[in-house]
Amino acid sequence: MRGLGLQGVWTRCHVPTSLHACCRGPQGNLKLRTRTTNVTLGLLAPLVLLGGAVSYVRLEWWSKYVLMRYRTAAPGLKARRIYKFLDPKEVRMMC
Repeated sequence: MRGLGLQGVWTRCHVPTSLHACCRGPQGNLKLRTRTTNVTLGLLAPLVLLGGAVSYVRLEWWSKYVLMRYRTAAPGLKARRIYKFLDPKEVRMMC
């Protein structure tokens, strides 16, 4: 999973909690739904930032690893033997 998907996972985990709260009494229902909504919305921005940081660190480590493989490769070795990219998107990220 990509790092920026954290906020989506967080929201999907808290929706069933608020839906389950509909089965309680009127006051308990309102308090629980309000609290759940506030917690969910309050943590969305920090989770977006955390997910962005995780994605950045992952991409940074991966690109350093690939560059290290190319720098330490024996002269004359074909590029596909040094590192096999999974798809064209990875090649574009390294360019």
